[in-house]
Amino acid sequence: MTFTILPARVDTFANDTTPIHPPPDQVVLPKVLGTRDLTIFTLLTVVTLGSFTTLQSGGPTAFLYIGLSLLFFVLPRIIVTNWLNKQFTDQETPYHWTLDARGRGLSIFAAFSVWWPGVLVVVSTIEACVEVSHFFVPSPLWANSRPLLRGIMVSMIFCTTTLVACLPMRWVKRLLFAMALPYLVLLVILGATGVWWILSSHPLARSFAFPTQWSFNTSNMGGYGLIVMSLLGMHVPLFLKQEVRAEKGGSSKIVSRFLWLSSFLVVGIMLLGTLGVMVIVPPEQASTLTAPVIAMMIVFNTPYTMPIVTNILALGLGTIVLAALVVYSRLLVVLAQEKVLPQQLTHTNRYGVPVFSIMVQAVISGTLAMLIFVVMPFLVAQISAPAQHVLGLNKDTPLHLYIAVQASSSIIFAVMSSLTFVLAIFVLFKRRQKQGISLKQCIVLCLLSVLGFGAYLYAIWLVLTRSWLPTPFVNSMWTLLLSSIIVVSIVLGWLISMLPRVQAALQEQQRLNVQEARLRSQLQESYVQQQVLLEEVDMLCREHAQAAVTDAITGLPNHRAVMNMVDDIVLSCQRTQRSCAVLFTDLDHFKRVNDTWGHRAGDAILREVGWRFRATLREQDFVGRYGGEEFAILLADTEIEQAIQIAERLRVAVNAEPCIWQEDGQAPLAIPVTTSIGVAVYRLHGVNRETLIISADQAMYRAKKTGRNRVCVADIEQESMIEPQPTSERCPGEAEAVQALAAAASAHDGSTHEHAHRMVRLAEETARQLGRSEDEVHLIRLAALLHDIGKIGIPDAILHKPGPLTSDEWAVMRSHPDIGRTILEQTGGILRLLSNIVVAHHERWDGAGYPSQLTGENIPLGARILSVVDSYDAMISHRAYREPRTIEEASAELQRCVGSQFDPQVVEAFLAVLYKQQQELLLV
Repeated sequence: MTFTILPARVDTFANDTTPIHPPPDQVVLPKVLGTRDLTIFTLLTVVTLGSFTTLQSGGPTAFLYIGLSLLFFVLPRIIVTNWLNKQFTDQETPYHWTLDARGRGLSIFAAFSVWWPGVLVVVSTIEACVEVSHFFVPSPLWANSRPLLRGIMVSMIFCTTTLVACLPMRWVKRLLFAMALPYLVLLVILGATGVWWILSSHPLARSFAFPTQWSFNTSNMGGYGLIVMSLLGMHVPLFLKQEVRAEKGGSSKIVSRFLWLSSFLVVGIMLLGTLGVMVIVPPEQASTLTAPVIAMMIVFNTPYTMPIVTNILALGLGTIVLAALVVYSRLLVVLAQEKVLPQQLTHTNRYGVPVFSIMVQAVISGTLAMLIFVVMPFLVAQISAPAQHVLGLNKDTPLHLYIAVQASSSIIFAVMSSLTFVLAIFVLFKRRQKQGISLKQCIVLCLLSVLGFGAYLYAIWLVLTRSWLPTPFVNSMWTLLLSSIIVVSIVLGWLISMLPRVQAALQEQQRLNVQEARLRSQLQESYVQQQVLLEEVDMLCREHAQAAVTDAITGLPNHRAVMNMVDDIVLSCQRTQRSCAVLFTDLDHFKRVNDTWGHRAGDAILREVGWRFRATLREQDFVGRYGGEEFAILLADTEIEQAIQIAERLRVAVNAEPCIWQEDGQAPLAIPVTTSIGVAVYRLHGVNRETLIISADQAMYRAKKTGRNRVCVADIEQESMIEPQPTSERCPGEAEAVQALAAAASAHDGSTHEHAHRMVRLAEETARQLGRSEDEVHLIRLAALLHDIGKIGIPDAILHKPGPLTSDEWAVMRSHPDIGRTILEQTGGILRLLSNIVVAHHERWDGAGYPSQLTGENIPLGARILSVVDSYDAMISHRAYREPRTIEEASAELQRCVGSQFDPQVVEAFLAVLYKQQQELLLV
């Protein structure tokens, strides 16, 4: 950062900021900047006339101090800043670095410490531009109307540079390059002229021959502080990172190249400019802003020298103002993105230019320049000479006060710049283990940080203890003045910055309140709509559920509802030890009705018969259409005698009167209807759904075969028909059905198929260990093979999910036993007998299983065996989320869960089988 000594006065102002919320989505700025563009911005924000005109007082030692600054300050700063830039994303600026490493408090002060000196750079450059521009104004007019002309010039410069800064960045960067090139070339020519001046044996304005002029002493060591303060702003263009175009690997390469290139160019131009002025311009004129003009006029004594040089200098200074407005307005954009400043500062036009932030930066800097260079000198001039003497004022008072403010701002900026090295150490140790930073790199970065930090502290101490004022001034008074201004600047800056922070917070709160009110309104409206939809969905679900279990013709429960009711009533009988009866009824010669009078007549007769059944039965009884002309009737808490009586009443109710059928426009027809009824009673004819239905169905067919219109009771010996048949008499289609189902399971999930095959032998041996018959062993073998057949109905996304399942996904997964039972029931044959085992293989001995929460011996024995074998195989198998357990660990877990999850007798038998297998392996 460059600070030029100019006559002025500054009213302390600071745009201090406090982040309120995490950064929102970044404003999209055009990514058009490259290495050359960032280098130009650096040169324009660092290389000003004050960079070398203020070093003349140090004499030849200024060159030594420049070399020391390069070694102890510039190089460490480049390396550390480049390393920090690589640790963060392409969109993060030094403000975000500080925010990430040290929190909001320090980042607020850092932002203020960068922005406030930046405002002074713009103000001092404006004054330099005015001083150069007065060469174009006639001397009498300048002397008589100096305050007015200054105000006009300041206004014109700010209006012009602000308008140009609002152009698209792709145009601005080209204009900056074109306008800065003559200015930078002039400084290079100035240095080359100085070299030529020495080589051509011209008299030197300052002699380099005396050794004392090259020694470090208390009179010239202040030059080191001036040099360091001139180089502070070399990292400021990093606030333009959002506009740096991306390359392979991000923008880090561009930033790295610009840091190295711009740093050496800045130091080189400073050396050349200092040399040219020092050897050509007399010492009494070397520290003025017009020193380059004087040097060129001495060397090139032509009528065109002064106009050309002054025009180039004026254009270059205007370019510096333009570059500073662009760079520091981007800092305002960054703070507004963090919701520290009002969000209007982030607004861009259609070309992606943050016009509002540029206007705010220009208005603040322009207002401050007018106060310092126009209003304050005018007010001082209105005070009489005696009053000025009493008040301690003179014509140089604005100059002295401005220099003091400038020096104090330099110290503030230098303090924050020095904290970059501290920041690097924090980031280094914070990310070392995470990113694998080597010990060697840590040591180098720490040494460079300590070296750079020490160079900063020494420069700060020099500025604080060595007066910058051109007139004699006691150093202790200078230190006191700077300390006071620094404290007042920080306090006032912090207080003044509360206004935009509070305004930004209020705006954000208002926005959130409005958004919350809108969301509440939308939520309330959505809630009302949701209630309406829920009611409609509930009604549709009830209708759908009712339709799913209701026969469309008769309005009675359909086949599905009948099967569910049989399961429920049988389960109730198992728990309460009561009896129930199942009646199957079939209308006699019903096909003849359909053939003679049509299906409409047949449907009407089915409805009439269903109504008569319902009117004849008790309230607790159940009647449904089983299919075709068959009806199923369930009689709760009914013994065989009572069941026969009710069946007879039903037969009589159907046969008592003919059914009346009347088609549109025709005479009514009386159609006689009779029915055959079969009766089966729980425990007497079967103890599960399959046996009861088969028994009642067989009894009904016997009634039809023996004359129809009669009631028959199932024979007790019919129970043997549905018992497991001997192995030699099994159905020939059983193997094909089992093979088809196993193939379907394997195609859907190979791991489940392999798991089932591993279970078969263990389940068989456990059943034999418990003394079960071979027919029952055969059923258990088939159940083990097909126990997870229901997983065919589970979606692949849930079945093969690598991570843990959600509660909703578990609900879907736990439906596979019911799905398996349905598949086996629909397959028929002997596989229907497996359904009760398959559906219960996830039940627990203590009743905490699913799907029916059966307890103890209410769980079929085959299901209890499968539960133990299934758990054991799961424990010893590899899973994506854990390693397999050993046989000993799995056995111990089974014993631990005896009485809660597993049947104790089954676990004992299974462990005996497991022990026998291990012994057989040892013998082999």
